Amino acid sequence: MKFYITYILVIFALLFQACEDKEFVDNRKAVIPIDTNIDFNLEPGLLYFADPREEENGLNRVIRLNYESMDFEALAVAGVNPHSIDRAGKSDDFYIRTQNSYSYDIINFKTSSVETILLEDAQRDVKKHKPRAIGAYNDKYKIQLLSAKDMPTIDVIDTTTHRVIITVGDQNNNYTVGTNAGEDGTGHAFWLDEDHFALTDRVSKLIRVYRVDNLNGTLKFTNTQDFDSVYPIHAVERIENAKSEADSLTFYALIDGNVDENLAPSVLELNFNSFSKVLERGREIVFEQSIATNNTIKPTTHHSGMSVNHDYLIVPVLDGKVYIIDRESMKIKKTVIAKLGAAHVNVSESQNVLVITNHFDEHITILDGTTFEVVKHLRISDEIFHPEAKHLMQPHFSYIGPEGRYYYTFASQDGTFIKVDLKTLKVVDRLVTGGAPEQSHS
Repeated sequence: MKFYITYILVIFALLFQACEDKEFVDNRKAVIPIDTNIDFNLEPGLLYFADPREEENGLNRVIRLNYESMDFEALAVAGVNPHSIDRAGKSDDFYIRTQNSYSYDIINFKTSSVETILLEDAQRDVKKHKPRAIGAYNDKYKIQLLSAKDMPTIDVIDTTTHRVIITVGDQNNNYTVGTNAGEDGTGHAFWLDEDHFALTDRVSKLIRVYRVDNLNGTLKFTNTQDFDSVYPIHAVERIENAKSEADSLTFYALIDGNVDENLAPSVLELNFNSFSKVLERGREIVFEQSIATNNTIKPTTHHSGMSVNHDYLIVPVLDGKVYIIDRESMKIKKTVIAKLGAAHVNVSESQNVLVITNHFDEHITILDGTTFEVVKHLRISDEIFHPEAKHLMQPHFSYIGPEGRYYYTFASQDGTFIKVDLKTLKVVDRLVTGGAPEQSHS
């Protein structure tokens, strides 16, 4: 008997060790929060950007850009003020967020076709509304999420037909949010796993979680949780290329803040329980240094990034500060001064640098990936920021090439696409497109 007990214990020990030694595989590739064109590697060398309406110095069109040959083509959209272009699943079609229209456009560069889909449905008792963000694709169910600009809802789009199959959330279009980030009813929709997505209801200050079930070929959507976020949230971001199961279940909510109420922006750690399938509140860091308006720009959190080794969360704030957060202790390791409008982070592992987008400045900021010191403020634009206009100088979402050597972005108000060598830290190529392209994907 003693021999058998010892044998069983040895077997359990070996199994446990095997589990410990097994390399974690991030299996969330079916749900894409960012750019399906890049993540699915559908058209290597091609990038897509939206060029807004004329009042924002744009040409009301979308651009298909080849960053290897440095040339482009453009298509005019039917709706007003395109602010993002997202591939429709894995198809050749793209959804265009025309944010001043009660609709979204579907375009195809190969056929030069443009179709408009109204965001109103009397049969489903859905009020007309404007699009906010149209990313968050799920390849398991072939659906894409479109959050609304003027009420806290999500339209679920069937990417095989390009039609809305259900609208979830609260059809409230008479509200006041009143934060640094403005009055949008929602932020960005996002997936928690293959079967659960979330709506950031900025009106009721909730993260509404929905479960998707496939019942004999018909999709069913169930509201399973309303998480009290206390304050309105712009975005909830996951850890891309997670290195552990814990990381794959960890999210960071970027909370707006409100200068009128002396409320600083913050970041809230969230955990998605893999057993109960509910969001759980983690630790929060309040950016007390970012409390005041800077040159008419309110100190708003926007998007975030990770250090090369994932040990640090990088959170830019529009007042120009970049907070480096130790994820283990959830404490601020360092505060770096970038430029006005600091908003996005791109990481090059091969060059060991972080690139910060500064929406309201003519420079990008490049940080050392280890020390997080500023290596260079690199000027990419001939223009300067005009506070009365508040047009973006640099776009939402730029790109680092597959080898990590080159960074691709726009000097938006110049109407010029920029290629930066992250080894020499110099602009090495430019392509004039005209207009003011200021966003790629949602």
